[in-house]
Amino acid sequence: MTASEKKKAMAERLFINDGESTQKIAEFMGVTERTIQRWVKEGDWQKRRELLLSAPHKIKEYLDKMILDSMKEDSDSGALAKKADAINKMVSAREKMGDKITANTVVSVFKEFNHFLIEIDNQFAAQLTKYEMQFVQHKAELEV
Repeated sequence: MTASEKKKAMAERLFINDGESTQKIAEFMGVTERTIQRWVKEGDWQKRRELLLSAPHKIKEYLDKMILDSMKEDSDSGALAKKADAINKMVSAREKMGDKITANTVVSVFKEFNHFLIEIDNQFAAQLTKYEMQFVQHKAELEV
């Protein structure tokens, strides 16, 4: 992998997994924002970012943060009591999500794994993809 390819792979991870802005990535990577925007468009990074962010574990992280932030905002017990209903609803929503792994989560993990595997053994990655798709279809059918 060339230095340019490594830089692009790092930018991809920062954009998709870490949710960084194209401007911050450009500054960090020492390239123009226009370059990052081109990579985002060419690699369909925005769609992959949205898929990752819609994964249950990301939604749970977000809800956990909202709950903690709501409780930290006011140390005044009266203000916290007023927020109790909102906090209770967030906790309830968090609990309802459970720990079930959805087809979307499986697809996200398989995509990331396939990018890794292609660099090691492209032929094997192609063979494995067939079975991964069968598994994803199976998971999707179970969710319906």
